Amino acid sequence: MDLRTLKHRNFTVSLVLMSAGFMAFLGSMILLPLYLQDLRGLSEPADRSARHARWSGDGSARPAGRQGSTTGSAPVRS
Repeated sequence: MDLRTLKHRNFTVSLVLMSAGFMAFLGSMILLPLYLQDLRGLSEPADRSARHARWSGDGSARPAGRQGSTTGSAPVRS
C-alpha cells in the first residue's frame, strides 16, 4: 500500500475523521443495547423495539429510489 497519499493534509484529516465517526457508529451499535438493558432496565423485546423504531426513522428520512437519484446531493452553504 502506497502511504504517500497520507502526505496530503486534506486526505489525512478526512481519513482520521471518517475513521473516528465509523468507530463511534459501531460503538453505539454495540453499547446501546447494553445501556438499554442493563442501566435502563428494559427487557430484550422492548430494547429491540426501541432500536427498531430508531432505525425505521433513519431509513424513512433518506430519499431513496427515483427521488434520491433525481435530486442528488445539495452543495453545503455557509
